[in-house]
Amino acid sequence: MKTEIKKRAFGFSEFAEMFSISIDSAKRLWKTGDLATITVGGRRLIPLSEVDRVSREGIGTPRKRKAQAAGNEIPAQVNERRNCGVEGQ
Repeated sequence: MKTEIKKRAFGFSEFAEMFSISIDSAKRLWKTGDLATITVGGRRLIPLSEVDRVSREGIGTPRKRKAQAAGNEIPAQVNERRNCGVEGQ
């Protein structure tokens, strides 16, 4: 009988592939403190709990992080279309 082993930590390349970002972007998230990591045997890994958190909350944009740090709410429609006086908009 084979025991299933669940992976509990991931490398930067695996994390980047999961979230469709570059490895450099994943490392940048770690360097800026937006991504928690652990070190196992000299290798930096992203724990499963952090992958779950990013899946739930998202990574965020610089504007979102800045607003959250200031304690402000992000408007629901940040990408609203603006009427520039052109018919049909």
